Amino acid sequence: MKKTLLLILSAFCSLLAGAQAMKTYTEDLVVSINGESTEPQKTMVTVVENTDGTIDFRLENFSLVSGEATMPVGNIVLTGLPVDSLTGDCKTFAFNDSIVIAEGSDSTVEMWLGPMLGDVPLVMRGKMTDSRLYVSIDIDMMATLGQIIKVTLGTNDFPASAYTENLVVTINDESTEPAPTTVQVVQNAGGTIDFRLENFSLVSGEATMPVGNIVLSDLPVAWDKDGIREFAFNDSIVITEGSDSTVEMWLGPMLGSVPLAMKGRMTEDKLYVTIDIDMMATLGQIIKVVLGDNNFPKYYVATFVAEGDTVSTQRLLEGDSIVAPAMAEREGYTFQWQNLPDHITADTVIVGSYVANIYKVYYKVGDEVYKEYGVAYGEALPEAPAYTPQSDGEYIYTFEGWQGDTYTTMPAHDVTYTAIIKATPTGISGIAAGEVKGDVRDLQGRRVQRMTKGIYVVNGRKVMVK
Repeated sequence: MKKTLLLILSAFCSLLAGAQAMKTYTEDLVVSINGESTEPQKTMVTVVENTDGTIDFRLENFSLVSGEATMPVGNIVLTGLPVDSLTGDCKTFAFNDSIVIAEGSDSTVEMWLGPMLGDVPLVMRGKMTDSRLYVSIDIDMMATLGQIIKVTLGTNDFPASAYTENLVVTINDESTEPAPTTVQVVQNAGGTIDFRLENFSLVSGEATMPVGNIVLSDLPVAWDKDGIREFAFNDSIVITEGSDSTVEMWLGPMLGSVPLAMKGRMTEDKLYVTIDIDMMATLGQIIKVVLGDNNFPKYYVATFVAEGDTVSTQRLLEGDSIVAPAMAEREGYTFQWQNLPDHITADTVIVGSYVANIYKVYYKVGDEVYKEYGVAYGEALPEAPAYTPQSDGEYIYTFEGWQGDTYTTMPAHDVTYTAIIKATPTGISGIAAGEVKGDVRDLQGRRVQRMTKGIYVVNGRKVMVK
């Protein structure tokens, strides 16, 4: 019973270890067909966070509604979607491929449109936090229904991430004093960002020239080798007026289209941006803006490879402790990492494998260990040793073998064998160590005058002489 309970508990723990996190979101869903949109209706979707870092997206029993007419479509299920996280707890995901829309689970529906359409091109972009979800879906039904269906779930008004860094403006090689400045970074569905430097002003001594808002949208983001996100922009923009009500006039809108080049790097808690604003045509100068500094901490990746397979990757700050992942237990083996450093100082690959445990094979005579062997799990047991017992004169001892369980290979525990010894009485009733008086004969019955070492019959009793 105890063994059965342990097996059940082990299976339950394994089930928990591989469990997936499921989240349910209820958001307003709006469907647009040929420019006409439905009224928002509360719709529930499910997002499953898989153990490999991807997600599954499930919009079930989806229907097209136009006035009082309803067309049941089916289930839109997308699995294994990669997820990126740029700022805070906001995660983005995307999909661009053809799918087959499966029939729904609503038993009151007699016919679902989706399965009859075959492969349907679908483009989706989404982002989510623990409490909110926003998704835009374009379903291309031009080949079947002559239209593209646009589905919007939730609203794209997630709060921006705020970074406060020192801002320095350089004009004609003269730089302002660093001034703490807050900028907003919005993470969009699909993995791009919006950059917002609002109420930007040029300061020279005590003179201040309000410029306006520098807003750059849908900037692609890429990872550099240190795991820092990088983004860039090189085009002309119109600087819009700021929101500071105390400012009467903003310079930016009067400049028209202004060439602007920007490069940026960021982590979750640090931002560095350089901006060159080309105002040669209007003010005869190029304005250089630097926000933050480029002294980012270095990150390295620790890759754990077990039995030839990558089981874990960890992105760690330089100097962080490296903690190896827990490996599943295997009977008769101990898992060992070969080259596990205490701290990370470079990209590191740590290799590990299961090593057979060494168990003991004991051969005992009584309570005393006669022979002892160390044998690796699964290896053949050594040949049993020979043993010759010593007789004590009163008994003749005969070794008849070793007693214990029989194994062809070493089990996952120590093994003990005990000698089987048969004792046969010799009939000797005493031991003499000197002159013996009386009738003394050898074992053949011949009278003996002087005894040497051996067994004799003295007055009818066997005696051993040492």
